[in-house]
Formats: sequence, structure tokens, C-alpha cells
Amino acid sequence: AHSFPTRRSSDLKEKNIIVKINTVVVPDVNMDHVPAIAKQAEAWGVDLMNCIAMIPVHDTVFENHRSPTSEEIDNMRQFIGHYVPQMTHCKRCRADAIGRLCEA
Repeated sequence: AHSFPTRRSSDLKEKNIIVKINTVVVPDVNMDHVPAIAKQAEAWGVDLMNCIAMIPVHDTVFENHRSPTSEEIDNMRQFIGHYVPQMTHCKRCRADAIGRLCEA
């Protein structure tokens, strides 16, 4: 069931492309599932994982839902870091942000 991402990530790695996944962390919604995501990411050969705090946005389903605290995000990254190295230098970045992963 998970052969497509495994094959694609190895294709990218053969081309020296870093494979990074972003995971939006939402308290009381997916926080308990994030370790399983990290474990699967490890199986896919992902190089880096970025846990991003959900930002409530007006007129969305989560507009009144709280963001995870910095401590919750830090604890999550520490807990799942043995599966996949964690990206820790980003602070509330946007999905359309660009840059190089080697630039901290």
C-alpha cells in the first residue's frame, strides 16, 4: 500500500534531492498520530520532517481551535526525532515559503 512513496523518495534521493515532509500538528486532532506519521516517513526513507503548529484561521473549521504550544511542538520533535531528523529552525512558516534547507 505504501510502495509509491517509497519508490518516489528513492528516485529523488538517487538525484541527491532531500526528501522532507511537513506535518501540521493540531492538538486533540492529530497529535497522537504524528509519531505514526514519523515512523512511516522513516520507512519511506524521508530525510527530514517539519512539524508545524496549526495556526487558527478565521472562517475555517479550526478558527477557534488552539495552536499547539511551543513546548508541545518541542516535545513532539524530541519524541519522534529517533525516526526522522527534525527541522527545528522554522517558526510558523507558510506553505509557499521558499528557500534552501541548508540555510538555517
